[in-house]
Amino acid sequence: MTRRRPLVSASVVVLAVLVVLALGGAPLSAMMFGRSSLLFAWTDGARATLVAGTLVMLASFTFGIGAGAAAALGPRLVDVLLARVVELGAALPAFAMVVVVRALRPMDELWTIALVLVVLRGLSTAKLVRGALVQLETEEFVIAARALGATRTRLFRSHLLRHVEAPALSEAAHAAAAVVGLDAALNLAGFGSGGPSFGALLAEAVELGSPAAAFVPALGTAAMLAAFLVLADAVEDKVRVGRGFV
Repeated sequence: MTRRRPLVSASVVVLAVLVVLALGGAPLSAMMFGRSSLLFAWTDGARATLVAGTLVMLASFTFGIGAGAAAALGPRLVDVLLARVVELGAALPAFAMVVVVRALRPMDELWTIALVLVVLRGLSTAKLVRGALVQLETEEFVIAARALGATRTRLFRSHLLRHVEAPALSEAAHAAAAVVGLDAALNLAGFGSGGPSFGALLAEAVELGSPAAAFVPALGTAAMLAAFLVLADAVEDKVRVGRGFV
C-alpha cells in the first residue's frame, strides 16, 4: 500500500481537476468563446462522462449491498434466484447488452451504458456481498448478537454492514471505470449516439483524422479510467491491510 500511495494521491488530484473542469469549464467557455467552441465540447464531455460514472458507482454500490444482504439474510428462495440471475448476468457481455438495449429502446448511448452496468455490476457486487455475509455468519460477534435477540435488520445495520462496505465500494469503482472504457469502445466501434462524452469526442476526432483534436479526449479518457481503477485497488488494499488510502 505504501508504494501505491503516490498513485492514489495522484488519482484523487486527477478526479478533482476533472470535476472542476466539468463543473466550471463549460459555463466559462460558453461565456468567453461560445457554446460551439472546442473547449466547451471538451468540458461538456468531461461532465457527462463523470456524471455517468459516478451515478453507476453509487447505484451499483447501493443495489449490490441491498441485493447481497437480501440473499444472505433473507429467505432461501431469494438466495437461489440471485444466484441464477448472477450466472445469467455473467454470461452477458456489457458491450453486446448496450447494443441490444439501444436497438430495443433508442436512448443516449452514455445512459444506456449506465443502465446496463448498474444491472450487471450491481449483480456482481451483490454476489460479493452475499459471499462475505455468509462467511461472517459463523463469527463469534454474529452468534453473540443473535443470542442477545438482534433481528436480521439490526444485525446487518449494526454489525455486518461495516465489513462489506469496502469490498462493495471497490467493485463499484471498477464499475465507474467500466463506464469510461465502454463509452470509448462503443463510440470508436461506431455504436455511439454522438452525445457529449469523451468517447464521442475521441471517435469524432479519429473519424476526422485529427490527432490534435483527439489528444484531449484521449488523455481525459485515459486519466479518468486510470484514476477510478487506482482508487478501486486502493480500497481493496485497505480491506486486506486495514490502512488508510493516502
